[in-house]
Amino acid sequence: VRMLKDMELPEAAAINLKLKESAFGAFFASAQLGFGLPPALFSNELVGMRFTRTQQNMLVYKGDNTGRDITRELVSFYDAPETSDRELLSVQLPSAPQIKEQHFLFNDAHLISLNDLRTLKKEMTLTGNLSFIYDKQKSDSYSKRDIFLEDADTIHIAEGIDMKFLKRELEGSFTLEGNTEDYFLNNTLNVSTKWNSRNSDVADIKPPPVSQYLNLPSFHIGNDFEYIHRKGNKRYRMGASFAYTYRNNFLRVVPSSFASLLTDNQVSDSSMLQKVVYDYLATKVYISGGIDKQRITAWYTAGVFYNRYHLRSRLYAGIPWMPIAADSVRNDFIRNEIGLKITPTFMFKISAKLNSQLSLPVTYLILDRSDEVRHKEQRKGNVLYAPFLSVECPFSPRISLFSNVSYANNLGGIEEDYRGYIMTTYRTMNRTGGLMSEERKLNAFVYLNYKNPFTTLFTSVRLSYSNLWRNRLRDIYYDGILSHTTSIRRSNTWHSYGINYSLGQSIDVLRSEVKLSTGYTVNRYIALNQGLISKVKSRLFSISPSVVTDIGKFAVIKYKISYNQSRNKIAAVRMPAIHYLAQDISASFIPMKKLVLNLSFNHYYNSLLESSDRSSWFGNIGLKYGFKRVDFMLDWNNIFNTRRFINYSYNDVSSYYSDYRLRSSEILFRVRFKVF
Repeated sequence: VRMLKDMELPEAAAINLKLKESAFGAFFASAQLGFGLPPALFSNELVGMRFTRTQQNMLVYKGDNTGRDITRELVSFYDAPETSDRELLSVQLPSAPQIKEQHFLFNDAHLISLNDLRTLKKEMTLTGNLSFIYDKQKSDSYSKRDIFLEDADTIHIAEGIDMKFLKRELEGSFTLEGNTEDYFLNNTLNVSTKWNSRNSDVADIKPPPVSQYLNLPSFHIGNDFEYIHRKGNKRYRMGASFAYTYRNNFLRVVPSSFASLLTDNQVSDSSMLQKVVYDYLATKVYISGGIDKQRITAWYTAGVFYNRYHLRSRLYAGIPWMPIAADSVRNDFIRNEIGLKITPTFMFKISAKLNSQLSLPVTYLILDRSDEVRHKEQRKGNVLYAPFLSVECPFSPRISLFSNVSYANNLGGIEEDYRGYIMTTYRTMNRTGGLMSEERKLNAFVYLNYKNPFTTLFTSVRLSYSNLWRNRLRDIYYDGILSHTTSIRRSNTWHSYGINYSLGQSIDVLRSEVKLSTGYTVNRYIALNQGLISKVKSRLFSISPSVVTDIGKFAVIKYKISYNQSRNKIAAVRMPAIHYLAQDISASFIPMKKLVLNLSFNHYYNSLLESSDRSSWFGNIGLKYGFKRVDFMLDWNNIFNTRRFINYSYNDVSSYYSDYRLRSSEILFRVRFKVF
């Protein structure tokens, strides 16, 4: 941003390319063809580019079923559109294993992306992007959860889950930007639509198997406008935005154990259908200004906003679908938020070695909530604070101290407003009873850093503390594997303490770079299950050393080992400690020019598993050879043919066991070349 030079650092990175005269107007294309076994694998790409003096174009197609999630390549890490993409419905799924995604992701993904950038006039550009994603994913897993309740029997939930996920997403964005010495203008329009769905079959402890189908269509449109003007050492900013999201989703469960509980056996078919319609509108307008002096910089932001949420849900039973008339399973809720937010910010240069920044955001929020089913309305004004103070003190060129402290009080959202039950999964009914959550959070940390570029020694220590106060607890009642969730008014506080240390050192004699990071965290809080409150204390210790060694110009070897110890105490019961260990070793060899051999091995260990399952081993081999304008690549993934990954962990007052099916040993051959 030219206008903010020497005033602000940009958040986004930029790459400036200079082309030869002969390159203007030419079209460049490169391609990749890949195939492998077993089963039939493919990894194909086609990229076309064209540059003129006033225009740039890029067309990309990718197709892959090797376990790489190519859809992530379309994610923008800057200027993400403002959305409220809440999914109240879900199918029961196990947690994804903490290993490389290429070992467990069964996919069939295709994406196409068209990008166009053109100069309308000097320093004014228009950028357009259109992309489409099609991806079919599947997984096969088994999970078991044990819920430990004080003065009550342990609840066991076991599920074998076969899941299929179909992703279809179309997105387009258009950005007009003016970037001059005097002003900066940016307007971005984003439109997206999705037709995603999940199909899951669950075989739990008690037959018959349950079939779940979740339909997740959605539509979003949003626009962000920003204008900045600079005059001397003063700058002024104004902006406006709006966003609208619409979702019409449903969850179908066949058969449903809730049918007999909610319909008094009046339906012959035990199928159930949960519909949820949700739309969200957000608008805001703001202005900002500031002034820079030698020792103080001050600026402000003031704006108004309006948000509207509308949630409707209905539960149906039997085929044909018959709506259940009870108000306890119906929702028609409207939430309106109107507010004013003012944020004064000051940056002080106290001395040559001491700088401080103080931000004092204050929001006045009028919250209007209307339950159309129960004919209840609530309106209340709220004052929200979020002060932030940071201090930076470089004692010397090598030693510096940085610390900050922040506080914020927040209110719950639309997902905490509805009073009627919603069947969120095949075995869960959720509601909040209209009790809106209130939170007050305090965060603080101190960071001490030492760096010596002459000895290449870098080290730091970080102390942190967090205090979260909440006015309510979520209560879960179980009837076998079925559960319903609601909330009760109960003040509670979550305390968290942590210390982290890191060290880095280059050892020239060994041609190595050594790093070490370690940390210790303690959490204290209370949890509510089956009407019983339990105190929970969790402790996590971690240490992770690593080394990177260059062996001449012909090889690089990397080794990293991570150890984590997790200890939980629920009421007066100390759970067995869990010891996790992960090792990664990789090596790249260059025996001759344009030939590269890559090797990698991974080892995972969990102490609470049975002896035969405690360790999992993975290995990959890759070979790349460049010949003129063509690259040949051969990859052998999962050379040990590890077919299962088992994990065990603690969460609140429960333990979680999962067994995930993995991809088999696979060989993939790819050739990448320039078309023209």
